[in-house]
Amino acid sequence: MRTSLLSSALAVCLGAMPAVAQPLTLVQTGEGSALARESDLDGMDQPARQFPLVWLEASALAWRISDSPFPSPLITTGNPTDAIPGAIGQSGTRLLFGGTGLDYGRTAGLRLTAGAWLDDKPYGIELSAFALRKVGTFFSVRSDADGSPPIYMPAFLVATGGEGALVVADPVQGFAGGVAVQTEARLNGWEVNGLIAIERSSEAVVDLLVGFRSMSLEETLTIRSQSADLALGTFTDVMDRFHTYNEFNGAQIGLRSTGYTGNWFASIAGKIAFGSTSSRLTVNGMTAQAAVPPLVNGTFPSGFLAQPSNSLEQAHHEWSCISEVNLRVGCDAWGFLRAFVGFDFLYWNTVARPGDQMDRAINLTQSQVFGGGVLVGQRRPAPIYQTSDFIAQGFSAGIELRY
Repeated sequence: MRTSLLSSALAVCLGAMPAVAQPLTLVQTGEGSALARESDLDGMDQPARQFPLVWLEASALAWRISDSPFPSPLITTGNPTDAIPGAIGQSGTRLLFGGTGLDYGRTAGLRLTAGAWLDDKPYGIELSAFALRKVGTFFSVRSDADGSPPIYMPAFLVATGGEGALVVADPVQGFAGGVAVQTEARLNGWEVNGLIAIERSSEAVVDLLVGFRSMSLEETLTIRSQSADLALGTFTDVMDRFHTYNEFNGAQIGLRSTGYTGNWFASIAGKIAFGSTSSRLTVNGMTAQAAVPPLVNGTFPSGFLAQPSNSLEQAHHEWSCISEVNLRVGCDAWGFLRAFVGFDFLYWNTVARPGDQMDRAINLTQSQVFGGGVLVGQRRPAPIYQTSDFIAQGFSAGIELRY
């Protein structure tokens, strides 16, 4: 779901981290409760619970991110006797790749957090950063030396006004080869928040968070086909590359609540950030052909799906939001150590992803290998900029040192 944003919150981070000191303790008084140092409790009634002045946390992440979108059919097999073998709509055509999202699976990551309360004041600061390991998918299909099974890359051909296909392997036409598709993604981010203590009791703690969040998502989609003409001895190597980089920066507000039963605790935190997502899209390609004249021979700066008409860089900026929910349960041990497990859910409402930027309508007259090298007719494929939402979610486990 896309969200229309008209305003953003202003982030203010309060104070700086103090030196390690004695823990704060919630003291029940006749007029309510207050935070005090342990050394200041002489002569007072029994304290309810100790709270740290400084904390350092490390947690391991096991997250899944949204499937890489791939709505266009990319690789087919078919009947070489069809009128247009491998083209969409032919009776013998079968889809081998494309037309659905690509599952990245689960990936590992690390999150580090450091925070501190400002002496005995109900104000603090917390800094957190996370990074996921680069994750990717790979698919490939290749014929034997005689061109079986047949392999094609379907597209809508502007010159004919109908569906067609690039022949990669075909035993009847005398081509042998294969296609490989690789995707990669990397997600990371950081945030800094000012903390305001709203509630402190032996059973519950509630903090208000006001701060700044930054996050980035980088993805690359590479398609490479290699084909040999068995009759002419020609070898053609075609590469298409779609790359996107999304960066969010914005103000953030949130609430974190923790409930206690003895040394055990459960917490929930919700945050939402409003700001701008800057998206950069790069499309380029390459075709190398080794051929005997009069066929062209050399390396040329365009592929099959990346033609001169859409090979460029684009930059876009959109108002957007990121929301996050964190659930945790754990145990406080020995006063200075906390262990926990949790579940995290993160939603980003506007990102550009490589598979959404493909125009499958192609005018091959502009290709020096597949056409004459001079554009005649429509400028297709056309540059596309399309966004979608993004989700990262999964489990976490970690420890926290508390002073």
